[in-house]
Amino acid sequence: MATYERTREIGVMRACGATRSTILLLFSFEAAILGFLGGVFGVVISFLLGLVAKLLVTKFGASLGTIPIDQIGSFPLWLVGGVLTFTTLIGVLSGLYPAIRASRLNPVDALRYE
Repeated sequence: MATYERTREIGVMRACGATRSTILLLFSFEAAILGFLGGVFGVVISFLLGLVAKLLVTKFGASLGTIPIDQIGSFPLWLVGGVLTFTTLIGVLSGLYPAIRASRLNPVDALRYE
């Protein structure tokens, strides 16, 4: 969507001297940031839900069998890092085609776009 909504902006950047690689890098970086922030929000929400689950289990005294109650809602650092890396990678991969398309826009056609 960013490519379609910002066609005139891309045209202005290209007319002012931005190279194709600059446009490609700009859109790829934007997609990576969006993926990373999605991962951060996902980790924070899952951590909060884990804390609520831990609170409920402690309050109502449910039996969990072999799972220690103190491990509910805690995530290893490698998992958090893996989630953030994965969501960032998904963001870059999903933004790669629109970034390539945006970098190939002709500046004159982009400025005429309505």
